[in-house]
Amino acid sequence: MTRTLPTLSMVVILLAGCGGATSTEGLSDALLTVGDLSGDWTENRGDPSSPDGTIPASGSIPEDKRELLPSIEICDAAAATGKAAADSIEWEYFRQFDMTPVDPFDPPSDREGHKIFLQEFMLSDGSSDLEQLTADLFPAMEACLGDIPAGEEGPGTASTIEIGDVGDESLAVLTQIEEAGGRGQWFIYNAIVRKGSVLLSVVLGDVFIGNLRPEMNLEDFDAIVQSAVAKL
Repeated sequence: MTRTLPTLSMVVILLAGCGGATSTEGLSDALLTVGDLSGDWTENRGDPSSPDGTIPASGSIPEDKRELLPSIEICDAAAATGKAAADSIEWEYFRQFDMTPVDPFDPPSDREGHKIFLQEFMLSDGSSDLEQLTADLFPAMEACLGDIPAGEEGPGTASTIEIGDVGDESLAVLTQIEEAGGRGQWFIYNAIVRKGSVLLSVVLGDVFIGNLRPEMNLEDFDAIVQSAVAKL
């Protein structure tokens, strides 16, 4: 699976989940908070794709701002129905976090260290058939696994990963990609889980520059997924 990666700052992971929190108020309450996460996380209220603004404290995104959130880009190998499914998603709720890593980097002068971020999105099925959406989207994502050729960013690879049993159906992907010019590496964990009438999207990204390895791993990601689903 590929996504719009203008500078690799807009990568998003999808995770779907649901339980009893299907009302507008319930979905807002079901977003992750710093207290739900293990580690030194802080909430980041800025929206890099929004010209004016900050993310509301509730995480509820006004309808006229939803198109500014990062979107899913499906590769050409996928069926048209999968591309249409990805294009149809407009997230209603969004929250993001930054972690203070052991060795942070501070560009442009600092060229070694880590940047770690987490993003969460949610969508109810008020205007979408989520079962049909995932039925179209999952095969499209799977068609985009494998080698990622060099473009604006890259090269890289995308492969499925195993997470715990969550939701009614799920798909998880790890994308490993090289920043243009070889300046850094990106490890992006994706999961999509549909459970009932809510689609939840989460991204965990570990960006590192220099002779380093990722600070986050699959166990860390799985714990975040489980925490997110448990709130629904």
